Amino acid sequence: MDRNKKFIKTKNKIEKAFIELIDEKGFEQVSVSDICDKAGLNRTTFYTHYFNINDLLEKLENEKMMELTNKFTDKELNNNFEKIRAALSFVKENKTFYKIYFKMTPNLNILDRYVPPKFYYDYMNIPKNISEEDYEICVSFFKFGLAGLMIKWIEGGCKESADELNQLLSIFNIKL
Repeated sequence: MDRNKKFIKTKNKIEKAFIELIDEKGFEQVSVSDICDKAGLNRTTFYTHYFNINDLLEKLENEKMMELTNKFTDKELNNNFEKIRAALSFVKENKTFYKIYFKMTPNLNILDRYVPPKFYYDYMNIPKNISEEDYEICVSFFKFGLAGLMIKWIEGGCKESADELNQLLSIFNIKL
């Protein structure tokens, strides 16, 4: 196995162990030793990848949220329906991470940091001549609704398919 593949495989083992431990006992109770034990690695290996647990959390958060954003903005997908389905499917594949993330970040403004404002305009049937104030109201409605829908879905164990949730979103007059 080449060096880069081994580095990525080890990083993934650390992240998987970290997510499982947070899910089992909460972030505050997880130590580097716990992560290393669960991943079957030594502390030196952990510190090769991360400065500390907070660094791991921040990098993991940025990575997963950027991957999610990339699903919403993927130019290779033909239409908005496919983009939303891809994003929701990604969340479902990573539901343990997102369950933890949304629990640790209970603020519905979580999407602001990762989703460009143009995203909302592209997905909604907002009239071109709408005032800035009305635009902000429409975007807030969609943004909080999307975040709330995702949180509720994750809390419920992601039982519905991405397509079923996508159908719910079509109620909001999103350009599909």
